[in-house]
Amino acid sequence: MERSQRGQGVAKRLMGYVLEYAKKISASCVELEVSEFNEEAIAFYEALGMKTRSWRMELMLEPPKQP
Repeated sequence: MERSQRGQGVAKRLMGYVLEYAKKISASCVELEVSEFNEEAIAFYEALGMKTRSWRMELMLEPPKQP
């Protein structure tokens, strides 16, 4: 979301719709992925009651060299 659009409640309303839909279809949970450096987003999701459940890790490899 653009900085100029933040603080207007758009993300909160959108997540409200997502959570309503999840309940409607009897989902057992809602999962999402957020970058660890995105502290504002993490704080937002935690304020909604979300908890960190796992970490996704990766190792970037260099492409193989062509002979």
